[in-house]
Amino acid sequence: MCIESIVHPNCKDRDIVDLIWVPTGGGKTEAYLGLSAFTIFLRRLKNPKNGVGTTILMRYTLRLLAAQQFIRASIMICACELIRREGKYNLGKKKITIGLWIGSNQTPNKRAQAKIYWDELKKKSNSKFELDYKKDTSNKFQLLKCPWCGTKLEKDYVFDEEEKNEKKRNKGIEIGTWGYEFTNKTSKIFCPEEECPFTKEKEKYLPVQIVDEDIYENPPTLLFGTVDKFAMTTWEASASKLFALDEGNESPSPELIIQDELHLISGPLGTIVGLYETAIDAMCSEKGIKPKIIASTATIRRAEDQCNQLYVRDVKQFPSSGLLAEDSFFVKENKYAPGRMYAGLLPTGKTLTTTQVRLMSALTNRVKMLDIPEEVKSEYWTLVCYFNTLKELGMTNSLIQADIQENINIVSNRLLKRKYTRNLYNTTELTSRKTANEINKTLDNLEINYSSENIANKKYAIDVLLASNMISVGVDVSRLNLMMVLEQPKLTAEYIQATSRVGRKNPGLVFTLYSPSRSRDKSHYEMFHDYHQSFYKHVEPTSITCFSEPAIDRMLHSVFIAMIRHILGLTSEDSAEYFDTTAYDIDKIKNIIIDRVSDLLYKTNVNKEVKNSELDYVENKLKEIIERWENKINSLGNDKFLKYHTTKKEDNVENLIKPFGKKEENGEFETLQSMRNVDKQGGVDLIVFGGEDDE
Repeated sequence: MCIESIVHPNCKDRDIVDLIWVPTGGGKTEAYLGLSAFTIFLRRLKNPKNGVGTTILMRYTLRLLAAQQFIRASIMICACELIRREGKYNLGKKKITIGLWIGSNQTPNKRAQAKIYWDELKKKSNSKFELDYKKDTSNKFQLLKCPWCGTKLEKDYVFDEEEKNEKKRNKGIEIGTWGYEFTNKTSKIFCPEEECPFTKEKEKYLPVQIVDEDIYENPPTLLFGTVDKFAMTTWEASASKLFALDEGNESPSPELIIQDELHLISGPLGTIVGLYETAIDAMCSEKGIKPKIIASTATIRRAEDQCNQLYVRDVKQFPSSGLLAEDSFFVKENKYAPGRMYAGLLPTGKTLTTTQVRLMSALTNRVKMLDIPEEVKSEYWTLVCYFNTLKELGMTNSLIQADIQENINIVSNRLLKRKYTRNLYNTTELTSRKTANEINKTLDNLEINYSSENIANKKYAIDVLLASNMISVGVDVSRLNLMMVLEQPKLTAEYIQATSRVGRKNPGLVFTLYSPSRSRDKSHYEMFHDYHQSFYKHVEPTSITCFSEPAIDRMLHSVFIAMIRHILGLTSEDSAEYFDTTAYDIDKIKNIIIDRVSDLLYKTNVNKEVKNSELDYVENKLKEIIERWENKINSLGNDKFLKYHTTKKEDNVENLIKPFGKKEENGEFETLQSMRNVDKQGGVDLIVFGGEDDE
């Protein structure tokens, strides 16, 4: 349905946001990856020489979601690159690539930084404990296995099985080889498997870029990132290359923008993202072709309002409503599919903790007791536990090793003479407290099946997975089918997304344990059947206020500076002092922003008085930003220079912007480096009075 709007840039459907609204597990990712491949090939066939550069921006909100979806997108890009290599079609000489652009905490910004991580990771360790620790802390390269054939990119060691004390030094036998190669000038990733088409031989490297410096120098065909990373467009001079705005670049700008899990872009984050969309949309449209926007979600309400605020475009839901709820032609309900069964529990006469101990004991031990084939037992071996707070998660982690294991032993001894007693050895968590590499390891370990053969090879399936709201999107592991939810989540959308992680292929079973001390939980228990029969209609609408006065005060200068840098060509750090309203078309940037505000107000049907008032506020704020920038230039002495930002302390250099939250020194603009840092922490001053004279 999007082919015409991709083929013809002037098609009226190009301005419409297509929202894929399909229940979880319905194939949304496959849909937009297919459209991505079509867009890449069409662009290369039309213009093999200048059709390179960034074709697609694919954006996510959470790092766990990005980690899983990045592998899927990489598989698609590898397939596209293999087709290009075959040479049957004229798809250009440059590789079709994917770049991961998610922040310095997860991936290195510079090649020199990547080399440091690489050297640290390469250091041979004779201790298994030290080796595993280095992998978890030093591997910042995200890609742990070849997306094409699944071969591990990390070298392993086999240690003496009789070695009981891991702190003792013992020699390990090397297995495999590294799939990384990082120097100060190059960064390459390849598959160690000789039969794989992406080996090191003949420089057939994997078409994956994970270092920011490489991404800027050779913009990837598909730029894969988190939404908050786009705040760096204000700070990074090289970001203009991603939008084909650097000097002499004849490539078209990105033609397709994909936003997954649209419902997560709400509240303060959504407000900031919507403001930055002004700059992103303008930069993508600078060469006369507006990008097509595709969004996807399983849980959303009032999508039209949300898309208006974010993109100032009309939205078209796919699939459209048909005559029957269970059959819209494109998506049909499979009445024979097993789906998920929900069970609600409300303790009476027992505490929540006691009930939780007995519930988790029963769920884990009963799976082992069942007389069923191992392949079926494996599907329910891992108990996923969802928590609303990290405090509850931490308490449960303590309960597993003490009370829950003890309860399993007691019940097994009483009923079965300990014949089927299960020991919960392998407990792990999926939370924000874990590093990116640890999260990737956990996702890999979740794929390990329970079987006698795996146990003999010392491969143990995870017994209990403790998860926060990080698991609610992006985790697609078919063998997760058993879940416990501790207390009702605050949002229905969160509840649907979290419980949808189980039962994606086989029948899923979800136990929701309600708290007897919470009136909201008791209400959900009383209305349990009706609520679960129609909980999609209970999804809460999201709130976004992109051009509200507080948002404009905090963020408008960031958007304005980003557009000045990349659209008007004042890109380099030194260009900040060349800002001149007479030499450059500053009015062009002002009009883009004001027109966008005007279009948004028109779509929201506000009255004329309010519209004029808000437009005046934006115009005055832009005027204030321009005056402040000019005053900063005029106040410079003959021996001083103005840069956008430099970390080097030089007496003759002043900065135009500074990181958000840092103390102001010379009137710099306080600017976000990530869209996550939306709110400041509030301070409290305590004044203590004492003495006879105090009132």
